[in-house]
Amino acid sequence: IFYVTKGLTSVVTEQVVALESGDIEKAYMYTSPAFKKITSLSEFNEFTNLCPSLSHQEDTYVNARRIENHYGFVNIIRVAKNGTKTSIAFQLIKNDGEWLVQNIHCKKDDHV
Repeated sequence: IFYVTKGLTSVVTEQVVALESGDIEKAYMYTSPAFKKITSLSEFNEFTNLCPSLSHQEDTYVNARRIENHYGFVNIIRVAKNGTKTSIAFQLIKNDGEWLVQNIHCKKDDHV
């Protein structure tokens, strides 16, 4: 299962690394055509500002990953220096043989 889901976590990791470095355009490249159709680069940037855990955290842990039909799901936990934890859920879809981010959901919870 790890080998099959490795591509999922790689895309999520690469997108988060791009966000951490402030490269919003590169992070946007990891999103699917369907995502881009309904979310402009500007809107994506606004969203990432509303979920600062995407780009400003101390540690990251992959909490869960799975594939169901044509979709992939990755859950990560981002931990701030003060210990605050944020769960971030990514839904991915395969596009031309590559996993791309279709949806991102942030949920701050100190008890994650």
